[in-house]
Amino acid sequence: MYSLLRLLGASLLVLAFAGCGPQQPSFKNTDLTGADCCRDFRLTDHNGKTRTLADFRGKAVVIFFGYTQCPDVCPTTMLEMALIAACFVLLRGNSSAGELLSLTYIGGLVAQLAPMLLVAYITTMFSADIRFGLNRARLLSETDDLTGIYNMRGFAIIVGRLFDQAVRYNRPVSLLMIDSDNLKAVNDLYGHEAGNRLLKMVAKCIETELRHTDVLARYGGDEFVALLPETAAARALEVAGRILKAVATAPLEFEGRRIETSVSIGLASYPEDGRSIDAIQGRADRAMYLAKEQGRNRVVKFAA
Repeated sequence: MYSLLRLLGASLLVLAFAGCGPQQPSFKNTDLTGADCCRDFRLTDHNGKTRTLADFRGKAVVIFFGYTQCPDVCPTTMLEMALIAACFVLLRGNSSAGELLSLTYIGGLVAQLAPMLLVAYITTMFSADIRFGLNRARLLSETDDLTGIYNMRGFAIIVGRLFDQAVRYNRPVSLLMIDSDNLKAVNDLYGHEAGNRLLKMVAKCIETELRHTDVLARYGGDEFVALLPETAAARALEVAGRILKAVATAPLEFEGRRIETSVSIGLASYPEDGRSIDAIQGRADRAMYLAKEQGRNRVVKFAA
């Protein structure tokens, strides 16, 4: 019975410390993609500088929340520790108040509880490392290695939720399909390093014209996709026009050579161009190819 209680006590302490380790935040009724929330949300980067989400516009961001450890142990853990210590005292049988307060008795009790506390603490540290690794792996799996923006996996996760909200509340959403007009020619003439730098430059130009609530991702190859929540077609055309100008006026300098570039953009919007994200994206893609057929370096709005 005594050994069983010790095992139970160790288990409770492990769970208690693990529960007061890395804390998972609760965002009940909170939408971190909303403009009002993001405006006031603050992050601290690895250099200790406080920044807003607007500074990370278009980037794949993972937020690692800190965790509390001793001596900042939560009240529940303290209560569980006191309960286990009381069980140890009761198992000792009838003892006088003087014996319970003696240094010998207290020292023996601490010696019995110390291994449990150590195991619980080590378990908490392992838990923190595992959670950090999982968050890091998730970030890498949802980020494009070259440009640092979302890949299609990360884009699909976020866009699915945003589009569902737009449908539920009948709000406008626009989607831009953006294609670099001369990536293949740049790769052929200057090599793939120049092509990679071109893609990075195009991604940065697009980011500068988007809000922090917009979602940008690399679709694959030389194509990008951007979702613009709360944006009707007329407003999205203005944004696309600014992207065209930003790319055209930011030529790439590579090994002393000036490389001109441009993009072609297709636009489709909810609800007039489709009732699902797949339909919207497909029609924006068709509009983009039409823009390329019409001479490139232009924006084409999907028309049925």
